[in-house]
Order: sequence, then structure tokens, then C-alpha cells
Amino acid sequence: MKGYLRVAATLSRQETGHEEHGEDRRIQIVRQAAAEGVQLLVLPKDNTPSTPDGREKAWHTLLADTAAYDTAVCTWTDLQLQGRTVEAAVFFCRGRLLWMMPSAWDARILPPVTALTYAGQHVPFGRDGRIEADSCGLSACRVEELGDLSSPVACAALQGAHVFCCYDPAGKWSPVLLSACAASLRAAFVYVSDRQVAVIESGDILTSGDVRCVADVDTDRLRAGRTGDSIFADVLTALRLDGHTAGRGQPDEPEDAMSARMHRRDCIIKLQLAEPQDERLLRDISPWPFVPAEDVREARCAEIFSMQVSALARRLAQVRPDTVLIGVSGGLDSTLALLVIAGAMDYLGWERSRITGVTMPGFGTTSRTYQNAVGLIKSLGATFREISIREACLQHFSDIGHDPAQHDVTYENAQARERTQILMDLGNRENGLVVGTGDLSELALGWATYNGDHMSMYGVNGDLPKTLIRHIVRWAAGKDADEAVRRCLLDVLDTPVSPELLPADAEGHIAQKTESLVGPYDLHDFFLYYTLRYGYSPEKICFMACHAFSGTFDRPEIVHWMKTFYRRFFTQQFKRSCMPDGPKILSVGLSPRGDWSMPSDAVWSVWREAVERL
Repeated sequence: MKGYLRVAATLSRQETGHEEHGEDRRIQIVRQAAAEGVQLLVLPKDNTPSTPDGREKAWHTLLADTAAYDTAVCTWTDLQLQGRTVEAAVFFCRGRLLWMMPSAWDARILPPVTALTYAGQHVPFGRDGRIEADSCGLSACRVEELGDLSSPVACAALQGAHVFCCYDPAGKWSPVLLSACAASLRAAFVYVSDRQVAVIESGDILTSGDVRCVADVDTDRLRAGRTGDSIFADVLTALRLDGHTAGRGQPDEPEDAMSARMHRRDCIIKLQLAEPQDERLLRDISPWPFVPAEDVREARCAEIFSMQVSALARRLAQVRPDTVLIGVSGGLDSTLALLVIAGAMDYLGWERSRITGVTMPGFGTTSRTYQNAVGLIKSLGATFREISIREACLQHFSDIGHDPAQHDVTYENAQARERTQILMDLGNRENGLVVGTGDLSELALGWATYNGDHMSMYGVNGDLPKTLIRHIVRWAAGKDADEAVRRCLLDVLDTPVSPELLPADAEGHIAQKTESLVGPYDLHDFFLYYTLRYGYSPEKICFMACHAFSGTFDRPEIVHWMKTFYRRFFTQQFKRSCMPDGPKILSVGLSPRGDWSMPSDAVWSVWREAVERL
């Protein structure tokens, strides 16, 4: 469970008139949390005796009776300090007070205090600091302290706090509102109010409830999100350079005092938390991380398609070709690319007849994919053209001395390159622009023929993985009013993914199925997302995949295809180093012009060894 923090938020409710039993209730909650492997428990403000002496006595009891438990606890209490009543967040673990943190509003008017004695213990006191548990920074806040990057909470995040224990006494905020704040801070909130609890990680609500909730927070994701966010890093650098990091939240503080606070060492409490003993993962992990959630999927597919269309339209307006050429195979990728071209034509007000859809039957073309390709080209109003590659390839095999009965890589790649040569030469002859169809999943695996289908004049699908393309085509089928187009799209979705470079079987069906050769795209897209987006180790990705694909793929299958993924990802970089232009759409991409920089001769031995240890 490395890289996860098991957190819980619980309301310590008891019957009105029985407040004297409040500490017994809290002790029960801590005991239950410890039994479940909870590492951080957040409770609302105590409602123990209202006198300072009574509260301190109650804290003596609470600390003594929870000394046997490994769970770190954060709650809120009132303190009497320098003649004032001060509200503070309190962290404790194993019977020891770790840190007392006043609210931002109280901290502004208090004289500097760095420690105090409470419940018989000497405890650090103040807002400048955090608890570090396995490289994860913990802090606390009230919801009123949330805001933009000049807020006290933002400054704590910039100084290294990843998980915030968040208290909302009035219950005015909602988990949805908090999720936006958590996303901007690349942080997690363990939220308690008087009527609701929730765990929010970045922009995602992991869980919520009326009384209690438990979840595993992905701390690796929080750290990677900040490391890979140039805006977050730039703000942090700017605040450090101008000396205002520690002074944020105190705009009236004199410059010399601000400077002193800037150079004072923050209070950092190191805490070793016990890991949960069970192998459960208390959070949902989608098997398809590139695919939007169902409630927003249709809108997101429409947005992505619009981005593809507008990007291609901009290129066409710049180049102004007489025609736009595309090879249409009857597969998913060329289907989406053709739809995008049609959309760009409509956007520009150009006739769809300026699209030249070329079908190029080869040795492996089946009747099903051929009919879908022809039907789609004609139904969309594009100019249809058919050019068989069989005779040209046989002549080429004769020229280079290759036996056409030998169905090896030469046999396959010669067909892919012949198709690209036809499109490029037609483009030269007819002043046309060739649109490529290759997708992100194929680029990651190198599942493309170098200088064959790998190359085009503009690639509209290069930033989209196969699992997402399937949903965009399904969305297009649902919105298209033309019944012939819809029928073709639905059949394309039902067709196995194949390059169709090997002859069909005896029944005329596709014999060469991509996912049988390189592995399931569901798995490869999962590996790709967490490798590129967060830089996770093979061990963590395997752990997550086993949970995400439970009941679909077992651990040996996942490990087998993971090894394939890393081998192909590293050895096929040379194809990505010279990939064509295309629109930037997702947060994860492999374009060498800004997304992914990697030498073509990088070795994958470290990753191979890591997978072999799984």
C-alpha cells in the first residue's frame, strides 16, 4: 500500500444531554479506525466540558486511552492562550500531542508562540509547518481559509502540505465546491462538518457520507500532480524568490517581520504511520482512465471532436489544398479521422466532395471492413476512390526477391508503405493534404509501420487513445441523423481491431487481431496513462490494475502484458521522434514537440527487472 494514505472522517455524535460521554465516544472511534488500518482520522471540534480545566482533563483521558493505537488523529478544540480563547486544530498519535495549529484568524492577532504545554505535554504550536508521514505532508484548515493561491491553505500547500484535515463548523460548503479547491491545490481534503463527511482528492470526490467515510488517498498522485504542473511550480518559485511565502495570509505584516518569518525554519514533525495489513484498496479505480465519467462522457466526446475539427480546419485554412485525402480501412481510427475531416469541411463551408476517401484493398482486406469503408465514404458525401495494392505489392516482392507466401514483417510492412505511397503521390498529383489516422495507443506501442501508416501530413488522432476513440465514434453514431452513416459506425465499433495485413481465414473473417498480438488496449491504455501522467512504478501500476480489472484479467495476465508494454514503449521511440503534426487535446501525449522527450536508444532494463519481480 505504499503511495496511499488511508483516511477516515467521522462525526462523533452523541445524544443531547450526554456530553460527558463524548470522550468515550471518541475513544471508540479511534479504536475502530485503528482496527480498520486507518492512518489518519479526522474528527470535528470536541464538545467536552466548556471550562479550560475540564477540557484539559478530558484531553489527558483521551491521550492516555488512545496511546495503544497507531492512527494519527486530527480534531479541533478551544484553548486559553494569553487571556484569549483560541480555536486550534490538534494532531495526536499514540497518546502524544504532535502539533497544535491555530486558525488563520487567531494567528494574525497572537504574539509569536512556537510551543506550549498542554495536558502535561510540550507541543509545537503555530501555522508554519506540517506533519510529514512517508513524504506526505499533513496540515489542517477551516473552510473559511480556502481561497486562491494567496490564501493560508494555498501557502501551506506550496510549502509541502498534501493532505488537509478540513473543518466546516457551519456546514456551508459542499464536497463539490471543495473538489474545485482541491484540484487547484493538487491536494486532498478530509472534510468534516456538523452534518456531512467526505474525502476529496484533487478534483475527485472519493467518498462522502452523513456520519462516516473511509478512503485510500493516492499521495503519489498528489506529489506527481504538483511536480508535473508548471504553473504550480512557477508560483512556488516566485513566492520563494520574493520572500513572501511565509507571509501570505498576513498582508499588513511589515517587510522585516515577513523576512524573519521567511527565514525561520518551519515546524516539521516526522511521523511513521503503520501501513494497513489488508490488501484492500478503499477507492474506485476506473479500468479506463482516459474515458470520461458516464455523466459527462457525451459532453466531453463532443468537446474533443470539436477540438479535432477546429484544429484540422485551421491547418486546411493555412494550406488551402484542393482536396483532403484519407485512407479508409473500415476500422476505428480511419472512421473517426474521416468524420473529423467531414466536420472540418462543414466548419469551413467547403464541399464534402473535396474529401477524397481512398480504400486500398490488400491481401487481408475482408468484405466486412471493405463494405464499411465504401459505405462510410459515400454516405458522408466524400469522393470515393478505390486503388488495390495487391498487384503493386506482388511486383515489389518480385523486385526485392521476397516470396509472397512468406507472411512475415516484410510482407506486412510492404502493404502499409504501399498505401502511404499511394496517398502521398495522390496528394502531390492533386494538390492534396493527407490526413493520418494513427492514435496514441499505437504510438505508445509502436504498432505502426515506420514511414508507412506511421506518416502523414497531419494526424488528427495522435493525441487520443484507442479506448477513448471507441467512445467518440459511439457518440458520433448516436448524434448522426443519417441512417446509413449510423449503421456503418455501429458495425465498425463491433469489428475486431486489425491492420488486416495477413490473409483472412477460411470463412473470410479477420485472422490478424491486434489485441491477440500486442495485448488488450484496455490494459495498455491503463499502463500508458499512469506511466506518463503520474510516473508510477510498475509495482504500483500492477497493484492498481489488479483492482481495476478484477474479474477481467488476473495478475499473471496483467504482468505479462505489462512487460510487453514497457518493451514496446521503449524500443519504438524512434517512430514517435518523427511523428507528424496533430492537435494537442489530452493531458497525456507523446508528441516530441512538447509532450514527450525521450532518446530513441533509451534502455528499458530497469522496468523489465521491476516487472520480473512482480
